[in-house]
Amino acid sequence: YYDAFLGLGLYNFALSQIPSTLEWAANLVGITADKELGLAYVKKSVAKGKLSKIDAQYYLSQLYSRVVVDHPSAKELLNTLVRRYPNNLLFKFSLAWIEYELDELANAEKHLRFVINSKDELYPFVVSNSNYVLANVFFARNQFDSAKVYYQNYIKLSINDDYKGFANYQIGLCNEMIGNRKEAV
Repeated sequence: YYDAFLGLGLYNFALSQIPSTLEWAANLVGITADKELGLAYVKKSVAKGKLSKIDAQYYLSQLYSRVVVDHPSAKELLNTLVRRYPNNLLFKFSLAWIEYELDELANAEKHLRFVINSKDELYPFVVSNSNYVLANVFFARNQFDSAKVYYQNYIKLSINDDYKGFANYQIGLCNEMIGNRKEAV
């Protein structure tokens, strides 16, 4: 029953992230967690799971990319998922984000354009955030006109305010860099 290790692993990993100021409360009610054990359990589910193997691969890629900060390992898992499920927007978006972090901008752009061009309505978060990451790709290349367009698309399509402040700031920087001081301010 290796699939059960996914839940146990995520439980241990998540609870190990409790801020130290709250650890006393968790300990008081008997909750203990081990980050390394959690990671080992998720890896075990990836290696030997049957029903939740794909979920385990995706969750492990996210743990690697967001918490452990092991982008090459995250990329390896996501490449496997994208090869197996080439039309899965979440997998492509996640891979593109990692490729952006690794400065593999051409690959990131290719995957992000696939997501944006899908015209998907079921996953607006994935599509809107693809605009955000693509804007970052153009910004990294000093293509400020294109970056500005995609930051504006992100703001228009966003379903939450997570990166709106940063996107507006980046639009200001883009305007400054292309000589539109009045708009930048």
